[in-house]
Amino acid sequence: MKTIKFIFALLALGMGMACTENNALEQEVDKFSIQELNSNEKPKSIPTIADLNVPPSCVNYLKMQRDSVYLINSEEEWANIFTCGSSPKIDFSTKTLLVAWGIAPSGIANVSKKLLFANNIYTLTVDVILGMTASPESWCIVLITDKINTQNIILNLKKYLGNEIL
Repeated sequence: MKTIKFIFALLALGMGMACTENNALEQEVDKFSIQELNSNEKPKSIPTIADLNVPPSCVNYLKMQRDSVYLINSEEEWANIFTCGSSPKIDFSTKTLLVAWGIAPSGIANVSKKLLFANNIYTLTVDVILGMTASPESWCIVLITDKINTQNIILNLKKYLGNEIL
């Protein structure tokens, strides 16, 4: 019986430490958001030209990090991520492909996105609305936009279940 109590005490201590680390991370994120809000430049929405419908089987997920965004500015970069032949008719001298992907803990009801620009930083905001199915599901966004010549791009990912952010 003492062994069981000891194990429960260790689990409770571990959970408390995880909560502390999580709160510290949330404070860092909040601090970053406050810095963004206090900047001189208001974020402006960047229009995307088109969504590109790429079959999920054509994406080489092994070469990509989950919950990340990638810029594709050449045929070579396209071939590194996509496995289904040559790129669509895109003029990479004037256009950029943005690719983001991740995995939701349950089914997905909707995915929305918005590209913003402020203080020389692009932010791709992705909102994933979770469904009620029990199996995990991946999401992938591929969109075409005017040329982006910087690596200063951030993925702002939010997953919602009902009205709550996970």
